Amino acid sequence: MATYDSIAGLEAVYLEDSFVLAVTVQPNKVYFVVDVVLTEEHSQYSEPRDGEQYCYRRGRLEFLEPRQVNWRMSSRRATYDAEGETDYGGFDHFEVGSSRYVVAGDFGTLEIEAMGCELILAECCPVPGD
Repeated sequence: MATYDSIAGLEAVYLEDSFVLAVTVQPNKVYFVVDVVLTEEHSQYSEPRDGEQYCYRRGRLEFLEPRQVNWRMSSRRATYDAEGETDYGGFDHFEVGSSRYVVAGDFGTLEIEAMGCELILAECCPVPGD
């Protein structure tokens, strides 16, 4: 299996230090609401804000046409950041197969069969909570 940076659109992000704000698993819909770290190679990168190490952007990491999802939830509870937003930690593991994804973090482990995966940044498309 490959890593997430092999997915078009994810080659210039750093998921390990991104923050998961919500996980949605519904029939025909699987996505993470994230504050994603953009690297300097990303077309929408900007200098980090004062007090931040990275350039963060709100977005939605969406799995396209999911056919099967197995979510082993973690016993850890969400925490809240300084602004009071829910924080499910980051991505500890993200493997990519031809149509299989394994994503893990404080939210648990999701094994997803889907047609693809894409990152939609907030300025182009609203995400829940914005």
